Amino acid sequence: MISNSHKNYDSSVSSGLAESGLSQRLLDLRVKIQQQDYLDNAILRIAQVISKKIVENPEELSFADRKMRAAKI
Repeated sequence: MISNSHKNYDSSVSSGLAESGLSQRLLDLRVKIQQQDYLDNAILRIAQVISKKIVENPEELSFADRKMRAAKI
């Protein structure tokens, strides 16, 4: 549950940013990244996606191998 003070902060930030000419989606994301729950869920999702990639195709994420192959070319 979001507190009233947090809601007031969100609306004041959003209205202040709206005057900058940015898209509403970007304004909404700027407000969301101030919320710890949103950040926690975003980090968890990123970790899940990366973990799935590593399990499905580990060669694709091997930076050292790509770097060595590029140096040989």
